Amino acid sequence: MDFSEGCSFLAGDYDRALAFFEKDLLAHPASYGSLFHVGYCHSILGRWSKAIEVYLRLIVLYPDDAHAYDLLGSAYQKQGNLQEAAGYLEKACRLRPEDALTKCNLGMVLREMGRFDEAAAVGQQT
Repeated sequence: MDFSEGCSFLAGDYDRALAFFEKDLLAHPASYGSLFHVGYCHSILGRWSKAIEVYLRLIVLYPDDAHAYDLLGSAYQKQGNLQEAAGYLEKACRLRPEDALTKCNLGMVLREMGRFDEAAAVGQQT
């Protein structure tokens, strides 16, 4: 496997990077890094259903990883599934309560759902 293929992620060639990381997953099915990058490539490419499949797999293998829940919630938001998005983002906030970006993501979803008071409260949490 050509190392430069993995660097294609950094260069913004997400189709090529996706092929590289998917190939790596065949050899290392539980690789956090490869799962993360496969999901992220699908997200960047707007393939939300595929990204969700990968992020769901990631949280099964790494149930305490707040970032995976954040990415999963954000992917559900992009699909318009705000209820699922809120649930996963709330889980991410419980796992990593100091993360401002995760709180921001949750606040945006709650606002989209019309839950303005809850969205404001999330922004006030320290």
